[in-house]
This record gives sequence, structure tokens and C-alpha cells, in this order.
Amino acid sequence: VPDAGVIQTAAPAFQPFLAAFPAGNGGADPNNPGGDIFNEPYSNVITTHSTSVRVDTNLNSKVQIFERVNIAPSAFNIEERPSSTIAHTNYYTSTTGLTWVLSSRLLDEATVGFAHTIGDLVYYMADIGSSHVATTKAYVDTFFNTQKGDFGFGGPAYSFFTLGDATHNSQNQWNLVDNLSWSVGLHTIKMGVDYRRATPIIGLLPSMYLQTGQSDLQNFATGLVESLSY
Repeated sequence: VPDAGVIQTAAPAFQPFLAAFPAGNGGADPNNPGGDIFNEPYSNVITTHSTSVRVDTNLNSKVQIFERVNIAPSAFNIEERPSSTIAHTNYYTSTTGLTWVLSSRLLDEATVGFAHTIGDLVYYMADIGSSHVATTKAYVDTFFNTQKGDFGFGGPAYSFFTLGDATHNSQNQWNLVDNLSWSVGLHTIKMGVDYRRATPIIGLLPSMYLQTGQSDLQNFATGLVESLSY
């Protein structure tokens, strides 16, 4: 993390960015000019849920149908302070199937399936030690909407972070399968069709990245921006 000297000499325009970082608790970093060591244990959390319901019905002695619905949300949280990453995935499927005994030799099995998937990737920040990420968030929101994109800042002494929504992907898929089985003596002939239609939407949101130079403390003190991409 940035040491007290970097924080005190930083240009006023960069000061709100540094509020996201705590004071070091492990002494100076010998391999990183202007940096202190900060130690804190944390865990990466994976959460998954799955709920399914299936109903089978016999319409008569020759026709059986079923309906199955599955909902499976999940979240993968990677803790990397001050910026952490959380990926959400919501998965929904619905399948309807039919088994029809046409005769003693003919059997038809058909299913219609629909799947809807949503995936989001979000960078967020939480307070650690003496940090005040609310100050950083409020400052970034004055010039960039982090609910519709992600903003990244890179300064010296490992003072870098990313904040905001990075992606919003979705996909709908339809699947139709029909198999016909015909028994002839000791043999069984099978034929069928498998149709799939997927409509993915890759939702890459706008990104802005500001770099002051990872090792140039003079640029950081004078407020010089090395690169800005959008």
C-alpha cells in the first residue's frame, strides 16, 4: 500500500483515490519505493444453489409427459483488497418431455427445453484497516458511472484498484429433440432430430483506466497522468 510520504505528497486530484488504501502494518516494502506492507487474512467464497422440481403424468396407457424446472444461482467472490471481484451466474432451465407408444413396435420420445443464463462480473471495494472507500467511490462517481461500467486507477506503490460493473452477459437457448424407435424382429431402428438455437449477448460495459506510472513518484506528486484510456 502507499506509505505516508506518498499520500502526503500526492497531487490533490489523486488524494481521493488513496482513501481506498489503509495504512501499512508490516513496515516498509524494500522492493517497492513509496510502499508499505499491509497484511490481512481473507477467504474466497463460492456459493452455489440448485433447486429442481419435476412432475410426471400418465395421460393414458400410451402417453406419458413430464415437466422439469431447475433454478441454479451461484456466486464466486475473489477477495483482493482494496478491489474485490464477484461473479454472479443465474441459470434457469425448463424441459417438457413426451413419451408416446404408437404401437407395439413404434415408440416416440420428444423433449422441448429452454435455458436462460445471466452472468455478471462486478468489481467492488470494502474498507480494510484505516481505509475510507466511501470517499473514493463518491469521487469516482462524479465523473464516471460505475453502475454502467468499470473504472481503474493505477499509481505508484501498488496503489491500484478497479471499481464498477465490468460485464453483463446473457443467453437464451431452445432445444428440440425427437427420437423415433422402430422394432423389427431382433433389431431396433432409431431415427431422430436435434435442433438447438442459442442467442448469446456479450455485454462488455464501458471501461476507463487512469495510469500515473507505477514507479514515478514525481508524476504522482505533480498530478501528471501517464495514460488515460476509455
